[in-house]
Amino acid sequence: MRLTTRGHYGIRAILELAANETGPLSLKEIARRQNISLAYLEQLFNRLKRDGLVEARRGPGGGYVLGRRPSGITVGEVYRSLEGEIVFARCRESDGAEDCAGAGDCVSRLLWEGLGRRVREYLDSLTLADLLAAARERREPIASPGRS
Repeated sequence: MRLTTRGHYGIRAILELAANETGPLSLKEIARRQNISLAYLEQLFNRLKRDGLVEARRGPGGGYVLGRRPSGITVGEVYRSLEGEIVFARCRESDGAEDCAGAGDCVSRLLWEGLGRRVREYLDSLTLADLLAAARERREPIASPGRS
């Protein structure tokens, strides 16, 4: 598993929404705050919107808001929305068919499947509210560039 810019930037951007208590934020503002390309951010937010993690508000003062409260959105959900399923070994295709001729006899697969399960459990146990609380407790900026 490797966290690409999709996951990295997406988590930073959605944390901006989670920390914002003044209403919708424009993608232009999020892009400026996080130093992320606006065009790239639009692609990310299309995925997040599709999965109900963010909502678009039209009109003057419009922009994006979270689709649910920060305590109701896990980092795992955000990651899967942007990156897909969290896997460490590609022993099986998404339909369950074996992708590797040795998958059935591969002892190391147990290691990678176990690691993947633990990572998924951790990401699914961590909410946006948890990250915000930890940042505030440590008096760190919320999702600032180069700090997440």
